[in-house]
Amino acid sequence: MEEKSNSKRTKACIKSNFRSVSSKHSEKAAMTAAIIAGGRSRRMKREKAFLKLGGKALIERVLEVLCPLFPHVLINSNTPQRFQCWGVPVIPDIVPDRGPLGGIYTALVHAGTEYVFCVACDLPFLNPDLITVLQAEARNCDILVPRTSDGRHHPLHAVYSKNCLTTIKQRLQHNQLKISELFFFSQLTIHYLDQKQILPFDPDSKAFMNLNTPDDFRQACRMEQAVRKKFH
Repeated sequence: MEEKSNSKRTKACIKSNFRSVSSKHSEKAAMTAAIIAGGRSRRMKREKAFLKLGGKALIERVLEVLCPLFPHVLINSNTPQRFQCWGVPVIPDIVPDRGPLGGIYTALVHAGTEYVFCVACDLPFLNPDLITVLQAEARNCDILVPRTSDGRHHPLHAVYSKNCLTTIKQRLQHNQLKISELFFFSQLTIHYLDQKQILPFDPDSKAFMNLNTPDDFRQACRMEQAVRKKFH
């Protein structure tokens, strides 16, 4: 009952935000957000999108951040019936069993916009201001990806253009599935959001925290509790 009630509130929020965001952006300047939720969650042993943190499923937390920012939001999942209650399009993989790269490809094919912000469903502490920076900077490039001070790229918190489709399709056909290898293709223009640009919006390095294991989830619960204590 609680999940249905929460999904109704989120669905109403989505409809309201779609109207307000669409009125502010022309179709040319618009960007789609795609939530990649097709992972098998082997290490977590539970479907990550529906883990509850702060009383909300992870998928709901992600939707609540994205819907005020984007006129178009979709979910990529091979179990679409599980996500239909959230009120956004749910698109299964065009090429099955190709991991997150297959999800990015599917999102780019289905998006009605040139650029797509692709984000994992298991990022519980997304920062809307940081995402807004990515939206603003994602011009004149094929991929815009955050790169933190430890040298790590964050390809499931990144913007991709439709110019990537041919390259990604070829890699899927050859079962070359590492997203990070896209960043070394000379035919693609790659821009990076570096630590100096990230730091003002995410000083605690929370925005890119993803939940792969039960220990990760327990840590996220502790972080959420600390935030709630701070503001209550």
